[in-house]
Amino acid sequence: LGANVNLKSFPRDKPSKEDSNFLVICPRASEASAVEILIDDVARTQQKPTVLINPELVDMGTTGYGFAGRRLKQRLLDELTQAYLLKTLPWGALALTYPNLYSVYQEDANAPDGYKLLTTRPTLPNGEELEEIYAEYNKNDDDGDGLFNNLATGFSKFADGFSKL
Repeated sequence: LGANVNLKSFPRDKPSKEDSNFLVICPRASEASAVEILIDDVARTQQKPTVLINPELVDMGTTGYGFAGRRLKQRLLDELTQAYLLKTLPWGALALTYPNLYSVYQEDANAPDGYKLLTTRPTLPNGEELEEIYAEYNKNDDDGDGLFNNLATGFSKFADGFSKL
């Protein structure tokens, strides 16, 4: 590491005035309040660049998906700009590279890179929307997965409804 790079144990070590940029790697739900304090202090108040890599700040066991999870989402997560996302799906992948749109891909053995682009969206599609996208592009493909797709769609609707409680 260069002379201008300092490694600190977050959240035990506090930022100093000389620190100019912050990179927080894989913060977990148990560290959500410390991340929120850091962002309030350095990103909002001091206007210093802060990057979170693979944050998992909402988790059923720690913050829950109920009131506490929604409050954290409103106070912190909704204000962040997502720069990169790669999420695997049972039938494909969801990707984002800022400033492009969210891209939904389906596995396709005939495609040169193994995936075909189904659609792009300006906002992150939820589980139900992803299943609808898949169903729309696979209307004529009846390969016996109907029960699986119905279960997946049903569970997706349940999870979305539960998260809005």
